[in-house]
Amino acid sequence: METFAGPKPFVDNPKYKKNRSGTLEILRNLIATGRIDPPLVHFWNFFPRSPTVIPSSCIGHFVHERQSDEYNTARLAPYRGMAQTVHCRIAYIAFVLEKRMNDFVLCRDLRALASRNPGYIQFASSGWFWEQSVNTCQIQVALERKKLKECFWVTYKEVILLEKFRDILIHEQKTIAGNHILLAGK
Repeated sequence: METFAGPKPFVDNPKYKKNRSGTLEILRNLIATGRIDPPLVHFWNFFPRSPTVIPSSCIGHFVHERQSDEYNTARLAPYRGMAQTVHCRIAYIAFVLEKRMNDFVLCRDLRALASRNPGYIQFASSGWFWEQSVNTCQIQVALERKKLKECFWVTYKEVILLEKFRDILIHEQKTIAGNHILLAGK
């Protein structure tokens, strides 16, 4: 599935408020039933206080001959020297935004985060998500040459870098989310 596309301009979305309400209810149920990647639950808990909607996310999963669970969130360091190649599922956070100043600022902040390490962190519109809801964008962690794929094979050395940049993304997203909530409250 292709999840990453070039930037698209914001458009009016008269269904935004109704869709946001439904999405937040779905998220509450996903969190309550443990179907959100555990490292992202704290992040998701920020957004009910924000006017932004996050329809989907993934912490990124690394599957190899020593770890076959496709939804595992295990660190890779214990497998050093044991896993030669690793099947990766990208780490990403998708956002559905509204055509308003606060969300333009959020996009600016996400673009700035991605621009610091474009070989590993990318920001753009979400092709598949946009079809579901306009004004959708995502920030993701993937190798530049693999950014159009949801899943791909890489070497252990490359996946260690992806894990590092995934951690940076999650840490920075907490700050961006907090700033966005403060901005929305003004």
